[in-house]
Amino acid sequence: MKLLIAALSVLVVLSVTACENQDNQDPNNNNVASDNNNGNGNNPVNQTDYSVCGVTTAPHTIEGRWQMVQAQGSFRLTTSMYIQNGTIQLVNDCDLSGNTLRATVAAPAVYDYNSFQVSHPVSDTQKIDRPNFQMSCNASLNTTKLYYTFQGNCLVLYKDNTNNNRSVFVPF
Repeated sequence: MKLLIAALSVLVVLSVTACENQDNQDPNNNNVASDNNNGNGNNPVNQTDYSVCGVTTAPHTIEGRWQMVQAQGSFRLTTSMYIQNGTIQLVNDCDLSGNTLRATVAAPAVYDYNSFQVSHPVSDTQKIDRPNFQMSCNASLNTTKLYYTFQGNCLVLYKDNTNNNRSVFVPF
């Protein structure tokens, strides 16, 4: 049986595909899916440790290193963003039962106090193609404008100015 895993293209739009269920939230009000909170079942689970967010909002800049971790069964996706000097780099580390791939993209971007936009779309797909096993890991950035705010020390991304369907990244 062939396994084909297309790693949850992280949206930027950032392709930050947050595995979230709007009905279940952690105590810090971050959207997470429930599956006994371990990611070992059929539901994707956000395994990011949001305890680093804190509750106070200090002056922040979007420039920095940001990360989110998601899991489903034996699949784990670590999404990292590096934002600095007008460039956004997106790295997806995909792990399926010990088989690992890394997809990486970078593009110039314009950002201000509450939004950012990549100048041109970029995409990278890495693959494992062996007898009885296939896996792919994708990272992509597109030109959709994203908005951001901060929740304590954490970066909150959303696609429109309503703060809906948000993805929360921790500094690392």
